[in-house]
This record gives sequence, structure tokens and C-alpha cells, in this order.
Amino acid sequence: MKLSILFCLFLSSCTVSSPWEFDSIAVGNSSYDSNRLVYHAKDNLSEANIEFFYTDGNLSAYVASPSRRLSQGPTTPAKLTVGTETWQEELDLHEGKMRARLPDAWAVKALDALKDGQEIAIMVGTIDQTIEPEQFSGLYEKLAKGSFSILETFQGTAQ
Repeated sequence: MKLSILFCLFLSSCTVSSPWEFDSIAVGNSSYDSNRLVYHAKDNLSEANIEFFYTDGNLSAYVASPSRRLSQGPTTPAKLTVGTETWQEELDLHEGKMRARLPDAWAVKALDALKDGQEIAIMVGTIDQTIEPEQFSGLYEKLAKGSFSILETFQGTAQ
């Protein structure tokens, strides 16, 4: 009995969990069916969760702090870095100041970079989050329901 408990503990300690979580809600109406892909922060104090939503042909992305406000004011500076390119913008914070919607073009750039195996870095307020492309393969297709490319859908919006 004790040996089997120790063996189970050993197996559970050896598993590598992915920071990615995929959820899908299918209600039978394409206008309301949705997919959500979340990159969970490893450190809830200095990092943020990054969420991608795909519903009825629309892609949106959010940054959400699990434990503190992103800023004290109604807006906060934000920066996305992919390789040597950087984009900056002031983001409106949601009520509670722990969540902000990223520009649509940033969502496309981030997904494109991750799909191509590139690291991305997002800074929003006092939060810095680096996302590695490991364990991302296959999730891109799930997000877009495997029917077409998100990037082709939003072609021209990522500037």
C-alpha cells in the first residue's frame, strides 16, 4: 500500500505541465461557439495570464493579472516585442484594473510569432510576461477550430 502511494507521488512529480490551457464552448450556433487559449503566469506577482478568444470569426486577446492591478489609473502603457520589433500603445483597463484588452493587431502578431516558434514579450503596466513557443504547436489550429487560418482572416490588420 505504502509503495503504491509512493509510486503515484513519484509519477505525479515527474509530469511536466503545460502553461497553456485550451477551452471550447460549443452550443450549436456558430455565433456563440467559442474557443479560449490561455497562457498561465508562472509567477502570479510579476507576470500575467495572456488570453486569446476566438468567437464567430473574431479574435481578441487580453492580459490579466492574477493577483494585482496592472496600474492605478484608467489606462496603462503597454509594449509587445517579437524578435527585434516592438510596438507600444496605451491600453484602457477594465473595471478592477487587473485586465486589459490587447490591440487586435497584437493578437495576430503574437499568435503568428508563437506559431513560427518565436518568443514574445508583453509588458503592461508593472507586469512583464515572456511567452516561449514551446508546447504551442497544435493549439493554434484548435483556437481557429481547424477550419482556416486566423492570420488569413485578419490579413491586413496586423500593422
